[in-house]
Amino acid sequence: MDKLKIGAKLGLAFALVAVLAVVLGLFAIGKISGLQASVSDLNENALPSVVNIYKIKNKLSDMRRLETQILVADAKEQAALKDRVEKAAVDAKELRKVYEPLISDAEDRKLFQAGSSAFDDYAAITPKLMALALSGDQGRIDATALLFGDSRSKYTLANKVIDEHVAYIVKSAEETGKRGEATASAAKTGTIVVLLVVVVLATALGWFATGMIVAPVVRASEAAAAVAAGDLTRDIDAHGADEIAGLLKSVQAMQLSLNTTVSAVRQGAESVATASAEIAQGNHDLSSRTEQQASALEETAASMEELGSTVKQNADNARQANQ
Repeated sequence: MDKLKIGAKLGLAFALVAVLAVVLGLFAIGKISGLQASVSDLNENALPSVVNIYKIKNKLSDMRRLETQILVADAKEQAALKDRVEKAAVDAKELRKVYEPLISDAEDRKLFQAGSSAFDDYAAITPKLMALALSGDQGRIDATALLFGDSRSKYTLANKVIDEHVAYIVKSAEETGKRGEATASAAKTGTIVVLLVVVVLATALGWFATGMIVAPVVRASEAAAAVAAGDLTRDIDAHGADEIAGLLKSVQAMQLSLNTTVSAVRQGAESVATASAEIAQGNHDLSSRTEQQASALEETAASMEELGSTVKQNADNARQANQ
């Protein structure tokens, strides 16, 4: 990392944060996809299955109700009721065709086939019942006996099997809904956990990246302050290849240059001090010799004065002798 420039370090840090964000996004997308699958299954399979099977059950009930009405209706009404019964039977078959692609598992298929078979067994009696109802008074009596006899038992069985199928489909739909809720809850919990992990990692990454940049800047600032204060003995750590390392190397070079200059100045000052000491010693010796010469001159002057006095005295003595 020391060989990377600051821009590269920051770029790498931002790239890692982006990767963490992508991981969080992918995790959330995965969980949302699972939730979407559950919702789609509920909307496209479970709910349509419930609606369709209830419609089949309603057609069965419609046929039973219309058959009962035929027994008490007049001839004109009987014809219309007969058409409605036949239409209900046809509609039920169409609804069963619509339901077949919605079958979700083996149990669903088993119940559907059982319900269809029971429905067909009941519907097979309907033409005979309507024919008897339309054939006159005795026919009505026979139709009534059939309605509350074999037809009722077939209807009861078909209704029971379809109710069992309805209960199974409703239970499956409820389970699908619960799976969706569980998926949503897991997605929420998982997203929170992943988000916390991403926040912790991003914080640690930010702290690490900041340390990589701030610590060298602090070292450079302290080194520059030490040099400015005159401390040329401080050890400057200038390892690395980024901009801060370059600055530290420049400060280190400046420190070495100042050390060289100060050493040269110190040597010059020492030379000047030595020369000054020698000059002072020479001046002292010269002063001593001058004092000695002055003393000698004073002695010579005294001797000359004494000699002058002697000569003068001798001259006076000679003058007196001549007189």
